[in-house]
Amino acid sequence: MPDPVQFDVLPVLDTSAYADGDVLFAPVEIPDVTLWPLTPALLQSIQVIDESDQGAAFDLLFFRTTVTLGTLNAAPSISDADAREFQGRISVLSSDFYDLGGVRVANLNSLGLLMKTADAKKSFFVGGISRGAGTYAASGLRLRLGFLR
Repeated sequence: MPDPVQFDVLPVLDTSAYADGDVLFAPVEIPDVTLWPLTPALLQSIQVIDESDQGAAFDLLFFRTTVTLGTLNAAPSISDADAREFQGRISVLSSDFYDLGGVRVANLNSLGLLMKTADAKKSFFVGGISRGAGTYAASGLRLRLGFLR
């Protein structure tokens, strides 16, 4: 039977207004997702807590190793070598958010994104690309990622 686990991710954001297509946050490590290196894991769910109450759409990009997406709040600029570490993309739409007054939440389930770790690694990395115009506090987005391993 698969082992379900959840990981909390707190990305660092720029506090200036974003435009569609800007790097929302640099890739953050999700440590020890798998029990052994070179092992697959299945991303099943994503919960987003938008404490800045923006509800703006964004994409999450998953990688096997740490990569450079580009400068925060500017267009992505990733090298070919870094792009080879890409594992998949999940879009969080503005319509996915539920407004709770001063905070918005989103929950995506049954994703089924299969990823495989790199040599000698048990981690994945997640970065973000803005798909709307939001202005966030430096720690205004929180992610909770659910994996089966």
